[in-house]
Amino acid sequence: MVVRVRICEGRFAVLIREPIREGNFIIQPKVDFDISASTVAGLLKLGYQAVAYIEASAVIYQDGKILIEVDHLQGVTNPYIQIKGTNKEIVSSAASSLSLDGSYTTKSYLQIILESLPVDDNVTAGIHNQQAARLQELVEFIQSQGGSFNSDLSSPIRENSSTDGVLDDLQSRIKRLERWNTINMVLWTILLSALVGYSLYQKRRH
Repeated sequence: MVVRVRICEGRFAVLIREPIREGNFIIQPKVDFDISASTVAGLLKLGYQAVAYIEASAVIYQDGKILIEVDHLQGVTNPYIQIKGTNKEIVSSAASSLSLDGSYTTKSYLQIILESLPVDDNVTAGIHNQQAARLQELVEFIQSQGGSFNSDLSSPIRENSSTDGVLDDLQSRIKRLERWNTINMVLWTILLSALVGYSLYQKRRH
């Protein structure tokens, strides 16, 4: 499972994403929660590997119905606009009002960045050398924060017990999130199937 960690204004958050793509739309149930740097270090200790680093800034506009996010990705010339909402027609209408028809993509930002790189600049991990260096710096910083697991350096037994307890709790939380995310996907699939079935039924009646 892919786990995204967002860093914004010094705060860490885990983002669980399993999007369902339908035409030009991304239906994306989400599960997010704030964590500490030491918890991210715990993820690395559990065997998760940092494989990509994306630096971006965003300007957000919103009203009661939609949210428009203008994202600027490092290394990508043009900004990308995300229009988010719970009603497809309103989202589609907003896109048309902004003259975005025909320019839609459902690719992830990681895919967009990789495709924008010259072939010679791609490395094994799939990211640019500069990004790889920044990612390594970030991982080293996070790992250094893992020391906060240890409550007393003079007591190795208590250290191990405390660390194991935190890691076990973290692993349990991730498993619960994975189960919840699976349930979300099943429910969305059932809902979409029901809507498609009802739409076909209505067309046959007419």
